[in-house]
Amino acid sequence: MTPPSPLTATADQPEAALQSPWARVKDPTPIPDPIDPDQIRQLPEHQLQVLVRDNLLPRDSDVDGRARWMALWAVLVDDPELTELAFDALEDLMDVTEDAIEDDVLDDAAGKRARKFLRSCEEAWARLQVDEQRPLGWAGRRATTWDPLSRRVLEQLVLAIAGHRHQLTGHGGAHQVDEHLWAVLSEVDLDPAGYRRGPLPPHPSEASAAPRRGSERRRRLTLPLVDPQRPLHWAGPAAAGFKASARPVLEQLVMAIAGHRLATTELGAVRPAVDEPLWAVLDDVGLDPRPAQARPGLRRCQRH
Repeated sequence: MTPPSPLTATADQPEAALQSPWARVKDPTPIPDPIDPDQIRQLPEHQLQVLVRDNLLPRDSDVDGRARWMALWAVLVDDPELTELAFDALEDLMDVTEDAIEDDVLDDAAGKRARKFLRSCEEAWARLQVDEQRPLGWAGRRATTWDPLSRRVLEQLVLAIAGHRHQLTGHGGAHQVDEHLWAVLSEVDLDPAGYRRGPLPPHPSEASAAPRRGSERRRRLTLPLVDPQRPLHWAGPAAAGFKASARPVLEQLVMAIAGHRLATTELGAVRPAVDEPLWAVLDDVGLDPRPAQARPGLRRCQRH
């Protein structure tokens, strides 16, 4: 059953939200399903305060309930206007709570609840504030279902491709194989240029500390067989830490880079200063599909 919209909140909830926001809530406002950013944007100020107050923490222990809670906060983070509205709601709730604590008008039980509520507000504030600084934070809802390790590695791969595109775009040195590589960013819906808060070029990418031995490394370039039912199966233990939901996207990005390396090498069109740093990211994240004997070893330092 689809939970009722926050627009159906009862009339007495708005007053309680600001009078004693730390008080126990008998009938918390449910998170709508599906979540409609436009609907949230149109909420009156007091109803948004109620929605935020009642969902500072996930109330449902089941997987679907927690997923809805994560999706709600992802929506609030992903939309700049909603982010500001959520900050305003939190600020009002925190002001009322701090005043009550400082004025010493609460009994012991209420004071304890108020301080706990204030901590929850501060955690929500930080959630809105720092998400952009986390790997793929700029991708908003697109990245919310992936684990931290997958997000870090996905961002490294994405920014390496976007950085490669930035270096060649407008300089007349791009080939068709480059265009094919860059297209993968749109295919996986992680093109930084398509997000309002995406990182601006030139995109940073960590260059591999391993020495560049291009001609030697290119002698045995191959691509592994891909099994759609088992993404990254060819990577063996190197893929063990990635959640199942992220593996297809990781594999698509990895194979796009590896395919670019193979095609560019076969064409004899390698531009070492531009292409080698891109290809090196495969070693950097420990997911180079090239046979192990053809490379100096996998590096997984980013995972620690």
